[in-house]
Amino acid sequence: MASNKRTRGSRNTQSTQPTQQPGYEKFSDPQCEERFEKIKGYKFAGERKFDFINLQRYPQFETKFTALGWKGFNRMVVKESNRTIALEFFANAYGKEDDKAVVRGKRVDYSPEVINELLGLREPAECHVEWRRSRSSRNFPTDDELAQILAEIGKQGVDYVRSRATGFPTRMNVVDLKPEYKAWASFIHSTLESVSATSELPMERLYILEAIIFGHGINVGRLLNMSIQQMANCGSSVTLGHCCLINALCQAKEVPVERGDIMFNSKGDIDDTAMTKFERELARQGRREPQQVQPMQEDVPQHPPLHPMLHDYICGMANWAQDTSSELYVNGPYFGAELSLAADQHRQMPLQGNAFERFNTEEAMETYFVDQRGRAQAREQRIKTGTGAQKTELRKRWKIPKNIESCHDEAGSWHNK
Repeated sequence: MASNKRTRGSRNTQSTQPTQQPGYEKFSDPQCEERFEKIKGYKFAGERKFDFINLQRYPQFETKFTALGWKGFNRMVVKESNRTIALEFFANAYGKEDDKAVVRGKRVDYSPEVINELLGLREPAECHVEWRRSRSSRNFPTDDELAQILAEIGKQGVDYVRSRATGFPTRMNVVDLKPEYKAWASFIHSTLESVSATSELPMERLYILEAIIFGHGINVGRLLNMSIQQMANCGSSVTLGHCCLINALCQAKEVPVERGDIMFNSKGDIDDTAMTKFERELARQGRREPQQVQPMQEDVPQHPPLHPMLHDYICGMANWAQDTSSELYVNGPYFGAELSLAADQHRQMPLQGNAFERFNTEEAMETYFVDQRGRAQAREQRIKTGTGAQKTELRKRWKIPKNIESCHDEAGSWHNK
């Protein structure tokens, strides 16, 4: 008897699927089709759930999920989801500002309210994570709060990874977490944020863990919505995610499945076996630590920490320099690793203020965008003109034929002059 088991990247071969040309357009517009061609080779980060039945030694996980009202969120993660549908969703969500994507003729809403309703989640009066992530210095954790978080999640003797320039924490290495919080970090990385880099817990994600531990409000639908938006509109290559969530949203709208769709496997569940692995990692680290040579504290240069508002200003100027160099088509500024990381994290922070405070009317805002596109086209034309002139000058100087391919038969005669 043939096995029905599918592996990562397997195809859907159900006999009930349509074999004729579907009666709907795959893409909303040519731009979405181009986007699909660009992202179809991107990797996906698999989601992960807690297996409460096989977590006998850690009943506190189920207790916490029940208290948070997250059991429906956890059940959303299934072993296998449709990668092709997720790709078409991302392609059709590209450039859209209404939290909707038309997938195989069905209009799929992924607004925070719809996600919360689908997963049975409560919407808090205030999201602690968004409050922490805001750029206001008043919302940054105090020293006492940072110490309280570290004492709860970190193994003995560890500290945050801190910025040498400011002294403020920037992230927590996952290897330094207690086993219970390694599991939570894995869930945050895989299912809430759906990222591929899982060895570190930046402060933006550490705030999620803080809210879980101390019972602060978390608007899960809002966090998932923002994560999907960022993936859908990212300009450079990015790891995609939320395949199970997107499939759940599409299934709720009865998006049809096609023969030949590519399936994608989620990560293994967090169960007693996974927890044993986390515990063994902690034991191995404990045996190695006495052999490590600790650097003298005096060898590390001590700088007074920057005020959070000055830190925001520096990161904002770094973002401005990056954007300006990109618009002018010139080489971007070089930053060290710490400033680059801080600038990237600053760019991902939610925008502050209202656009109408600047533009007042939609017409003024649209005029601004038209002017920006016009300036960009003018810069592009100047660069193309300058590039053509430079090529002509080089050909004259080195006697290079206009059609380089015609030189193949000359055995490189001009190249060796």
